[in-house]
Amino acid sequence: MAHAPHNTYWTKKELDFVQVALDEDTKLYVARVGTGGGGRGIGVEPEMGAGVGSGGYGGMSGGVGINLGGGGGGKIQRTYYYGANTAEMEQLTPINFKDIMSEVMGDEQEVVDKIQAGQYNLGNMDKLIAYFKQVRATRKN
Repeated sequence: MAHAPHNTYWTKKELDFVQVALDEDTKLYVARVGTGGGGRGIGVEPEMGAGVGSGGYGGMSGGVGINLGGGGGGKIQRTYYYGANTAEMEQLTPINFKDIMSEVMGDEQEVVDKIQAGQYNLGNMDKLIAYFKQVRATRKN
């Protein structure tokens, strides 16, 4: 659970679910918004996840994905956030994408080079995260 970041709101609630997509020094979080059918609502796709936070909202968490609000047949839209913990997270945007993702994935220069070359953007984050994890796993072996 996390608070919506700085002057933003999530479906008329103060708290909602975010998933830790990458647990680095600067963490990458994802919130999934379901649209269509009966309305809108922030939810989490059916996935298992766990995260560790620090600071005012720190602690261990985990859970099974659920959808809060939003009717069936809708589209899932992801919004990405970054920060040291959920209390400090900021939204990832096309404007700050290269700088922030280069910082988050900075331990893997090969990945950073592709980010800086424009091969990845917010539209293909799943591929970028998978590529980062693949490069990291290869390096650790």
